[in-house]
Amino acid sequence: MECEVIHESYFGSRTKVGFGDNLLTKMFPALLQPIQAKIDLSYSKDNQTISKGYVLLVGYLCYVDSKLNIPLIPRNILKIPATSQTATLAFTTTHLQVHSLPDHGNLLDGQDPCLVLSVGPVQKKETERKKDAGANALFSETFLFEINASEVLNEGRIAAAVVNKDHFGNKTPIGEGSVLIKDVIHNFNKPNFVRIDLTDKKGPSGYVLFEGTLAASSSMKPEPNKLPLNEENEIPKQKKPEVTAESSTSGKYDAKNFTVGELKITEIICQDLVNVEMSGKNDPYVVLHYATKEFRTDAIEDGGSNVKFESVNFIWDNITRDILDFEEIKVTVADRNSWRSDQQIGSTSCSLSVLYDHINEDRVQIPLTIFNDKKKSSGKVILVGKLTPIEELQKNTVSQEMIKSFLSNFDQGGELHLIRARAYDLAKTKNEIFSFSLNFDREWKYQSTKLDMSSVELPVFDHLEQKISINRQHFESNSSFTLEFSHQEYLMNSLIGKGTVSITQLFSSIDALQEKEAFLTFDLVGNKGAKAGKVVFTVRIINSKSLTNLNQLTLPAEFLK
Repeated sequence: MECEVIHESYFGSRTKVGFGDNLLTKMFPALLQPIQAKIDLSYSKDNQTISKGYVLLVGYLCYVDSKLNIPLIPRNILKIPATSQTATLAFTTTHLQVHSLPDHGNLLDGQDPCLVLSVGPVQKKETERKKDAGANALFSETFLFEINASEVLNEGRIAAAVVNKDHFGNKTPIGEGSVLIKDVIHNFNKPNFVRIDLTDKKGPSGYVLFEGTLAASSSMKPEPNKLPLNEENEIPKQKKPEVTAESSTSGKYDAKNFTVGELKITEIICQDLVNVEMSGKNDPYVVLHYATKEFRTDAIEDGGSNVKFESVNFIWDNITRDILDFEEIKVTVADRNSWRSDQQIGSTSCSLSVLYDHINEDRVQIPLTIFNDKKKSSGKVILVGKLTPIEELQKNTVSQEMIKSFLSNFDQGGELHLIRARAYDLAKTKNEIFSFSLNFDREWKYQSTKLDMSSVELPVFDHLEQKISINRQHFESNSSFTLEFSHQEYLMNSLIGKGTVSITQLFSSIDALQEKEAFLTFDLVGNKGAKAGKVVFTVRIINSKSLTNLNQLTLPAEFLK
């Protein structure tokens, strides 16, 4: 198979970019299986062969009859092993692509497609935008979803939505669609070729292709696509900035103890911004993207190159250590225009884990350098904020009146829901296969499933879905939880540490008293009395009256549609 890539200008002239070929037997070694084939491109100049990238093709190799009709490919009926039919399964998507999209771009601003995949009502993953990709785009991300086996076998769906996302984060819908998982996944523990057709208000609007693999969660660990990122889409990453603070309390709080807290950004200072106006001064504003949250300041008219945004109210309650460790905040500074599109002045990204050294300190300043599209410095941005641990937030916030009111609602009892558990700073072990047992007041006991760290990135026990019946007496008698956290050693469970927590620990949390998600923290102690780590449970307490209201909840017919 030969492949030639040509650049066609707006005026119709064509320039050869690269040429390549490959043997079909190498590209498609098996029949009736979706294969991603690669053709390397090159061109010759001065008797030298210069590499010019590659082309990826996804397709089937199959027989045809004498009339060149492709016979129907028999579909396998998905068979999930009996040992996995009651477990949580891992669904991995790779080689994400979109094709034949309606192109809403123009000469000055091309279409920048972004793909959003979701499984069920909660799990949603989003790719980076592909700058000026137009109607077709290939994404480098690999996504991992968790699905219950019963959901796969019944009416569970995979949904896709494609949007045109500009560099300010604004999204314009292009198309959306969904399919039943059981209709597109036919092989367990093997790649499946998945297509989702998209529609918009006017009709068909392209389609999404990807390779999906369904397997037992213990046997899956997502590997990143070995596809190069489009460098034009990358936001320049910031080297570790030299953070300063107005009040120095360093040493009073050990950063290793931080699990949950509150992040506030209260002020943004811009300095030495490059002027991008044709005439006059910049009208700058700032956009912050951090994990699932977004914040945008108002523009300052004729602000010029040096501006200060003082009324910033970017607050993240209950921000976890995982977000600080693994997410980066993206900062974009732009110039507002009334008669043409806003113009980006510069952008950058940075991990906020630098705040660990300044927990509880006031007016912590994070200096950042922003860069333009040519990756040249275009100014400076200083983020001013504070990171406060949950222990500090809970001090003197709950009154005795609030506790009395809370207890009065538990005369008829209620439930405590265990949602998830996250382990931190565990003592080192040879085998990272973890489990735990949890006891409450000698009345209730729960044994977790095993968590194999070779298949997941973080020690998180998710989807616990455990409910404990509780009443007012449990609070008044100071009933306790006892946790034993273990790891597997020579096919036996070996204790890492134990911890005990009173249910009244929840009295220190306003969220718990308001029947919102709150946290129970266990400090683990090993056999020799040494610290062995920490486990934080996300829980929710609901009284019987609220439970009745939840069970009687009805939705309008138009919403159900």
